[in-house]
Amino acid sequence: MAYVPVQQFRQLYDTSEALQNGTLFKELNLPFLGYLKKGV
Repeated sequence: MAYVPVQQFRQLYDTSEALQNGTLFKELNLPFLGYLKKGV
């Protein structure tokens, strides 16, 4: 079971920017900080 709050519709991208960024919500557009673990 999980608690998932409803996303508020504020700080929205326009449609072309939303498609480019992969999200409609500016608040959810966060940098991806992936890395490989050394020694694996």
